[in-house]
Amino acid sequence: NGTATGFEVVNLTGTGNNTLTLGVADLLDLTTGNAVARELRIDGNAGDVLNLAGLGVTGQTRGLAPLFSTPTAGTTTITDVDNVTTGNVVASAAGDANANDVTLGANVYDVYQFNTAAGTFTLLVDTDMTKTFIA
Repeated sequence: NGTATGFEVVNLTGTGNNTLTLGVADLLDLTTGNAVARELRIDGNAGDVLNLAGLGVTGQTRGLAPLFSTPTAGTTTITDVDNVTTGNVVASAAGDANANDVTLGANVYDVYQFNTAAGTFTLLVDTDMTKTFIA
């Protein structure tokens, strides 16, 4: 059917500033068959941008806010896409202040969780990157 599946990591690090735009269907398709079900990790540098489209937004006085949750700091452990490495969720200290953080290896990630009909989807995004939510 032309759908890419089995992605666990998208790596935008390297030369130049890179932009990736993904929607809900993309996220679910990409993570089908992963070792850690419905989890995707995105690595990037300062200057790299992740656009998340169509994830559900609500009107706010200062723009749009996505309908996501973030795991509770201090009580949640996240397993990395390798199904081996784990990290404890801590209060946001870097990146998106609305998403709590987890350190996996040498990198710190914002943790986003989206509830879908297929279950909860976890997105780990390098705190060095810019995240943009598009209606």
